[in-house]
Amino acid sequence: AIKEDKIVGTIVQNPYMFGFRSVELLAAKVRGQDIDVPENGLLYVPTRVISSSNVDSFTSEVTNIREGNGPVPDYNADRDMSQRVNIHFVANLPDPFWKLANRGCDLAEKKFNADVSFHEPERSSVALQKQYVEDKMSEIDGLAISVVNPAAQTELINEWAQKFKVIAVDSDAPESDRLFYLGTSNVAAGQQAGDLVAQSVPEGGEVIIFVGPLTQANARERAQGVINALLGQE
Repeated sequence: AIKEDKIVGTIVQNPYMFGFRSVELLAAKVRGQDIDVPENGLLYVPTRVISSSNVDSFTSEVTNIREGNGPVPDYNADRDMSQRVNIHFVANLPDPFWKLANRGCDLAEKKFNADVSFHEPERSSVALQKQYVEDKMSEIDGLAISVVNPAAQTELINEWAQKFKVIAVDSDAPESDRLFYLGTSNVAAGQQAGDLVAQSVPEGGEVIIFVGPLTQANARERAQGVINALLGQE
């Protein structure tokens, strides 16, 4: 649609990097190694604005990732990786987005001496995520989870964090005992989207914002970012 000039542009996350970094950092934590995490516990993977000027190169990049030929990100190859670790990545629902994260996990599995299990529940469900983790409890050294409902899952994540390393990916549970959040600065991404909206309707007009489940913090934050940009707020 961007190529056909039907859509002005889109803001893209980097799920491939979500997968790769999740395995890298969880493997290091399981092995007792230090990693550089900001004091606020938020590790951001930058978003990009895709428009007619770069849509062809981006399409090629995504195709390569889907085919298992994604780029190798920079990483610390000097860490001791002799200990084999078991990492589980639990998405929040089935979506092509997560296929790219899975490819990142596939690459990281080879780079960081890890056994990686990637799971997409059949639908967005706290119960299904809980069932998967509890079924695999004895196998997990590190868990990356895209949180469906922070309020409903905080206590559960706290329980898991007593047994193995837990991080939140893409959707956070900030009040929980997860080690850190890895993903998008959702307000900043929303602001980028708001800037695109402003460019597409320079004379102003009515704006409708569609989001996913509002129980997820990322949906609320992205919508707020759009509103901030359109109102000229930080």
